[in-house]
Amino acid sequence: MTQMNLGNVLLILGVRQGGQAQLEEAVGAYRAALDRDPLPIDQANTQFNMGQALIELGRREEALRCFHQAEAVFRAVGMAQQAAASGQWIISLRGEMEPNSAGTAARIPLTPN
Repeated sequence: MTQMNLGNVLLILGVRQGGQAQLEEAVGAYRAALDRDPLPIDQANTQFNMGQALIELGRREEALRCFHQAEAVFRAVGMAQQAAASGQWIISLRGEMEPNSAGTAARIPLTPN
């Protein structure tokens, strides 16, 4: 949990201050959290947050994988709101990455868990 919270702080600082290094550190903190926390719901929250950091870094394919993994867990445990948020990111990213898709590239607000 501490690693995920560290990632969240670094993500927020990186976004507010335009800090590329802080965003990279956030991704590192999220990866460390994934290595240490075996609980699927905690991993899903971490994946969701890491996806947001990866978007800020322009690493959309990696972010898309994170949101897919998070969405599957959120759906499986009945967390409809979190699953819907992950689904919105998936649609948005597909819209950006696949110009002819039905997705939209609208910017979704940054809201770490």
